[in-house]
Amino acid sequence: MPSAQQNDLDPEDFAKLMARFDTGNPSEAEAMNAGRLMRRGLVSRNLRLVDVIGRPDVVQALDAQLQPVRHASAELIEAQNIAEDLRQEVMERVRQVTQLALAL
Repeated sequence: MPSAQQNDLDPEDFAKLMARFDTGNPSEAEAMNAGRLMRRGLVSRNLRLVDVIGRPDVVQALDAQLQPVRHASAELIEAQNIAEDLRQEVMERVRQVTQLALAL
């Protein structure tokens, strides 16, 4: 199963191949070769690209290698606002609990 074999996939090597495959590479032949190498590496480990591309270690390596531009979506902004509201609420609760503890 993939979980046992995932550990031998080197995220940095995968990210380097992805960088060679990316549209920023002017060499079509080199890009196609990198794509084939990525695919063969995944096939040999019984992994799918869609499963690997979302792994945190692979995302981190891809971010470091390719430095992607990401645009905040409305959903992301809303989630960040909700997280900030919850953070503020937790801080207030901690203050209240601290005051209660000191009062006892």
